[in-house]
Amino acid sequence: MARVRPRPAVGLAMKLIFMSSTPKVRRVRSRGALSRAPRPSAAGRRNGSAIAAKHRTGSALAAIVIVGALAANAFGAGANAAPAAAPATATLKPWLVGPVPQVRAICHAGDSLWVGTNAGVFISDIRDPSRRARVVAGPQLPSNSVRAIASRGDSVWVATDAGVSIFSHGRVHVLSAREAKPRSVVPLRKVQNVAFGNRGEVLLATRGGGVGVLAGTRNFAITKRDSLIDVNIYDILERPGRPRLYACGAGVCAQIDDTTMVSFQAGAGFPRGEARQVVGDERSAFVRIARRGVFRFDGKHATMLEGPKGVSFVDANSIALGADHALWVAGPGWICVGRANKWQSVQVPALDWRVIVADGGGAFAGSSDGVVIALGRGGDFKLTLGEGLPAPAVASIKPDGHGGMWFVNGGRVMNANAVAQTLTVEKSPLDAEAVEISPGEEVLAVSRWTVSRKDATGWTDLKPDMAEADAAFASVAVDDKNMVWVGARSGALYRYDGEIWLRYEQPRNGADAVRDARAYSASDWAIVGAFPMRGHDGCWTRFTDWDSTRAVVDVAEDAAGNWFAATRDRVYRYDGERGTWLALGPSGSGGKAPWDTPGPITAITFDPAGRLFVGTEDGLGCLSKGRLTWWSAKDGIGGERVNDLAADRTTLWVGYGEDGFAALPLADLR
Repeated sequence: MARVRPRPAVGLAMKLIFMSSTPKVRRVRSRGALSRAPRPSAAGRRNGSAIAAKHRTGSALAAIVIVGALAANAFGAGANAAPAAAPATATLKPWLVGPVPQVRAICHAGDSLWVGTNAGVFISDIRDPSRRARVVAGPQLPSNSVRAIASRGDSVWVATDAGVSIFSHGRVHVLSAREAKPRSVVPLRKVQNVAFGNRGEVLLATRGGGVGVLAGTRNFAITKRDSLIDVNIYDILERPGRPRLYACGAGVCAQIDDTTMVSFQAGAGFPRGEARQVVGDERSAFVRIARRGVFRFDGKHATMLEGPKGVSFVDANSIALGADHALWVAGPGWICVGRANKWQSVQVPALDWRVIVADGGGAFAGSSDGVVIALGRGGDFKLTLGEGLPAPAVASIKPDGHGGMWFVNGGRVMNANAVAQTLTVEKSPLDAEAVEISPGEEVLAVSRWTVSRKDATGWTDLKPDMAEADAAFASVAVDDKNMVWVGARSGALYRYDGEIWLRYEQPRNGADAVRDARAYSASDWAIVGAFPMRGHDGCWTRFTDWDSTRAVVDVAEDAAGNWFAATRDRVYRYDGERGTWLALGPSGSGGKAPWDTPGPITAITFDPAGRLFVGTEDGLGCLSKGRLTWWSAKDGIGGERVNDLAADRTTLWVGYGEDGFAALPLADLR
């Protein structure tokens, strides 16, 4: 079988050529032909330089951290070896299960193919795809959510939602948004693309932060104040002697020189829409507008391209321009290439092709289910990144007491066992909202219309007798008397004793959804709308001292039977004697001040030892004996935004919003 030809290594070590000055630019909005603003006077140019200087930092980014060995070294350890672990503070060794890798970026560097996904970076030997390494969120990578990969010299830049990693000469340098100085002007969140300027600067396209410019000791950002039409930047095209083009959420921006910016929103041949990609060479540029099509742009006017018969470029997911001036376009189920104004469909599997990257005379394409293939490169090449969860988010975690847990993922009920490290997808009703385990170890699940119970024969519908045509069940709980409690978005709460369904009346505060029901023999608890509420014999109590501006995100009970509620910035304990909620300080004692958390609080739970674990939008923490400890993705917890938490005797189960789940040994969380 013919081998895919590796691309020669550039062999030149990365070296940034620092810019001495980058004045501000002015915007001239164009709806037709390109227009140019008059060049300012010498005094005006001096003023522009002075204004721009205010937005620069006086020193290099302090967030650069050297954390380990280059992943390429792992290839010497054998097939499928992972990169050598970095000698950092991360000591956690959880069992991590993420979503099916969706290809988002591809970069061919030397004899390696770098593939960025929503589940980290995969690095494959292009001569033998079975030899590959993987880097996930941790000391070497700020986030699993990789958006772009670019190479220059001997360095590979990996852009993620939480910063940028630079792999170079056996080391990894991390520009982390978490560790950036509070007054740092360079945006490092949600980096969408990395480009290299003609004067040696590195350009970071970000969603929400404009463009970050790394120019040695003088770094700055380009935003709306600098004439960009939008701060959502998805792509950047830099060409010698040509205007720099920005693909923005509101259209296309062309930076003519250091003082002139021209915008194209709707007009000059462009429709109104988000410009997601811009590629080009010395001849012309091509722009992909989301759900609008692909356009040729000569700097003044855009022309819509028509694909081959049966292919609509309105559905295009990615475009790329090769060194031979061939334009590649990929979409759901198809890939085509245009040469000399003639289009040709390429024979490929009927997958959802998300990324196309031109490479010499051929291309690499990646799909939404983790398949990468080579096209027109002289040999067969196929890389399958592996399996994963049906969806990124994990919710409604319930430990089974035997080293495993039940949870909901993508509307499916699933079971995971940390001891055997196995996953099972249940043949339960689809569109599941929540799952519960009874004291008798029966598993129950609720979907929008049904309540189901798992027994020896499979799943049985309990057929709830409800008054609403569409109650939209949202939660389920089982008390110590095996009473089943089901909360609904209509605001109703149902109880099932095995024979009869009883409907509790809606609380007096209105028809807010019962988002979470926690029922026990002494009393019934629920999160109704944004409030914690207590019920007894069908009568609901709303706490008059609860501030309506403090929305509850989770409730939990400790081993002593005390109830706790969490908002986005505080934790409260319920005082049963006074019938009121008391705010806790970060030390566990009383205190009304907001907690200083890495992100808004999203979940809470207790372990058998009484330690309080707190999930946030950026990692998790533990309150034990008045001491609060935090872990982030850098420490090896496997993800960022926590969706749900639950603990058994040995394991803290963490469900993430985008990173699947992690089983963390409680003994390691000290």
